[in-house]
Amino acid sequence: MMKSRLAVLAGLFAGISAAALSVPVTSVTAAEFYAGKTLTILTGSRAGGGADTSLRLLAPFLNKHIPGNPEIVVKNMPGAGGQKPWNLLWEKTRPDGLTIIYSAWNPVGRVTGSKGLRADYSKMNFITGQPIPRMSYIRTGGPDNIKTRDDLLTAKKIVLAGNRPTSVLDLSIRTSLEMLGVDNYIYVPGLNPPKAYASVRKGETNLTTTGINFYRNRVEPSVVKAGEVIPLFYYPAVGADGTIKKSPFIKDMPNIYEYYKQVKGKEPSGIAWEAHKWMQKVTGNMIYASFSPRGTPDAANKPLREGFAKAWKDPELAPKMLKSIGLPPQSVSVEEGIEIVNSVDTVDPKIVAYFHELMTRK
Repeated sequence: MMKSRLAVLAGLFAGISAAALSVPVTSVTAAEFYAGKTLTILTGSRAGGGADTSLRLLAPFLNKHIPGNPEIVVKNMPGAGGQKPWNLLWEKTRPDGLTIIYSAWNPVGRVTGSKGLRADYSKMNFITGQPIPRMSYIRTGGPDNIKTRDDLLTAKKIVLAGNRPTSVLDLSIRTSLEMLGVDNYIYVPGLNPPKAYASVRKGETNLTTTGINFYRNRVEPSVVKAGEVIPLFYYPAVGADGTIKKSPFIKDMPNIYEYYKQVKGKEPSGIAWEAHKWMQKVTGNMIYASFSPRGTPDAANKPLREGFAKAWKDPELAPKMLKSIGLPPQSVSVEEGIEIVNSVDTVDPKIVAYFHELMTRK
């Protein structure tokens, strides 16, 4: 009697197990993961900064397109050179899918061993990435009586308003100056784009670099329009095969590649160019990147990637971004983003050595 009961129970449990295995748990979980939940997105950008602007434009579309329609909360964490939220995501954030990052990443800091960056991008989960062009501008007048962008080449007193030595903004213009043979400048770090803008406007410095958002909204309608500064050039993305990706949305200045060929009459070459080109491969295609913490389940990553992909393509987002930052929505695919992230640690050691030397140069 006892054996027959055990046999019945065993058969019952086996039936339950088989039924459980037949239910598509993963797909159900992925589809409903964010239902009724809040998704917090960290950013190292200040309020109104580049990543913050893009993120707040995206937020209602993420709410719309991420399956489950979670409430989106943006948490600004400026400071520490933008590394604060990255370290938080890496060291302390629970991998529950409820907290991710969308911020400027720092592959140069990664390969040069920046003390302020402890996060390992390659071990986190890539979600999406956004390319944002950067451009440099120079103050007119001054002791060199600068009138055109070509006067940059003969100026004797260049004072560069910078952010920090590992900043892509600073390294974009510094590698360009070296390519062009302009090495007699004074580098003044510690100034974010608004502070650098104020410094140039006051004549304390006369050259700086910023993202297109700040340029179009602050620099262009004020000091460019008034003739106080001249747009120099922008920095195009570079494809994996080395192809220069000229932006169809920037027509008021050349890119650095075009400018170099114009004034030098030849193709750029040398270690400064190789370092610049590598930097534009890994940041020109996605200066802002989103990751979830290491260990975050696919049930969370999948709807996040799906939601971002659909948000980028939402027709209602395009006019908002065009008006706000002067560019339509742009992003890299998950596959391309992962490839870029994984390529960082394979950089040529000669480029790393060059960056080390440049960043310690006074």
